[in-house]
Amino acid sequence: MNIPAGIVLYRPDTDRLRENLEAVCPQAASVICVDNGSDNREEITRLLAEYPQTILIANESNVGIAKALNQICQRAADDGYGYVVTLDQDSVCPDDMIAAYEEHLTEDAGLLCPVIKDRNHDLGTKGGDKPVTEMTECITSASLVNLAAWAAVSGFDESMFIDGVDFDFCYRIRKKGYRIYRVNRVALLHEIGNITVRRFLFWPVRVKNHGAFRKYYIARNTMVLARKRGGAARIAKSYAQVAKQYLMVLLYEDNKKEKLSNIRRGFFDGRKAVIQKRWC
Repeated sequence: MNIPAGIVLYRPDTDRLRENLEAVCPQAASVICVDNGSDNREEITRLLAEYPQTILIANESNVGIAKALNQICQRAADDGYGYVVTLDQDSVCPDDMIAAYEEHLTEDAGLLCPVIKDRNHDLGTKGGDKPVTEMTECITSASLVNLAAWAAVSGFDESMFIDGVDFDFCYRIRKKGYRIYRVNRVALLHEIGNITVRRFLFWPVRVKNHGAFRKYYIARNTMVLARKRGGAARIAKSYAQVAKQYLMVLLYEDNKKEKLSNIRRGFFDGRKAVIQKRWC
């Protein structure tokens, strides 16, 4: 079975992107790259020209990761494929990833995902004793998307733009009866934020140090996700998550004024955001 891959690009480090392409090109039927208005587009284009199986979709501006993922999935579907592997621009997949996924394709599998290994920190994520482990959610990087499941939920929610897009997609395909399986022999090197380890009293605290732009969408989409899923407990938990985000910036991060302002704005925007029925 031939399976393509897709990579969302936004101002990528081209050395890391080359490493990514070297890993995925030999195993993918094609590699669909969607560039979200990068200011180093010429450099990207020159690099992709070295890999004949790459396809470049060039957006004039940053339309968000959700729309870019939908562009990847739509192109793969238009080309006649039933699945596509989605990758972040800085994630390097193992050599046998797609072959390993092919062994575990079943009708009910909406997503297959890897074990995540952070480049800089041990987050305690390990593969299980069984070949696969059923999950409730996963990140999009190095996940194999069943395009039938993608179509069944009208794709990724473009109104969310960036943060929480993957977990929202997981929730919605599971509502349609699809399942998410982690293939435990597939491990992905990935960077989760710019993590630093600090201390709160006697306990280590992992601080992700996202920029102010991301802080807005993390807070906003925490509220949107809770509203989509419903229930008083989930809403209360979302308030606590945003409060924790605010406290972490206050205690441990730089650029406090802008980040705290964006968290507040994201929180209120998320509470009043219009949620379209097609993405519920």
